Amino acid sequence: MGLNTLGGAAFIMNGYDKCGIALFISTVLLVAALVFIAFKKSLVPLILTIVGSGFYIYTLAVIEAIPNTKIPKEYTEALSAKHFPTVAVTVLLILLVIFNFFSEEAVQKRIEKRNFKKAEQDRSLNDDEKIL
Repeated sequence: MGLNTLGGAAFIMNGYDKCGIALFISTVLLVAALVFIAFKKSLVPLILTIVGSGFYIYTLAVIEAIPNTKIPKEYTEALSAKHFPTVAVTVLLILLVIFNFFSEEAVQKRIEKRNFKKAEQDRSLNDDEKIL
């Protein structure tokens, strides 16, 4: 959160507004994913993590696309290396989503839901019901 926020502010101050805004959006989405993970959700945080990661990947792609004649390559490589720890955040968020999905509580809920649906479909008909 800190790296993306500070990096976004630095990009905006140096005239790379789209990259700065992308990092701010990435921060918000990744933090929102973490909040949803805390509430034991699986699908919403996965989507937020993927979209949030896309925004910081966009910034890294722009950094790598800066021509060597404008900024020397060693400076852009050092700058992009400072944003690579965010990749670890993405990996950890995805691991947390996987752990939530396969947790005993979530598996039990899915089994109960499946059993309820099956019982609802296999129930016997009442006197006033007919099969069409």
